Amino acid sequence: MYCASKWAVEGFLQGLRLETAGTALRVCSIQPGATETKLAAEIKDPDILNSPRFGSAGQLELGISHVTSPLKGMKLLAADDVARAVVYAAAQPSYVSINEGAFPSPAPVGPYSV
Repeated sequence: MYCASKWAVEGFLQGLRLETAGTALRVCSIQPGATETKLAAEIKDPDILNSPRFGSAGQLELGISHVTSPLKGMKLLAADDVARAVVYAAAQPSYVSINEGAFPSPAPVGPYSV
């Protein structure tokens, strides 16, 4: 369901871009990777807390950096990283359209870093 809903948003945005072509409106999709947020600490729903997605790597996706998973050691994006991408896209001249800004989390940190 996650992938389907993500594609639905992208499909909607592509259609919106076509419908607003030639106007002052620009449509940009910012798609950051795992980002350090306080989201996971705010989740109280027991169904979500006990779901397989919340465990292990799912915790990383929800913004918990202290997980024990294959993704442990991954440096998460900061909220400021995402904000800078939004500002960059919005600050472009009117003849420039940043349709999509997809940026995954940086490479893992530690002894195996590149």
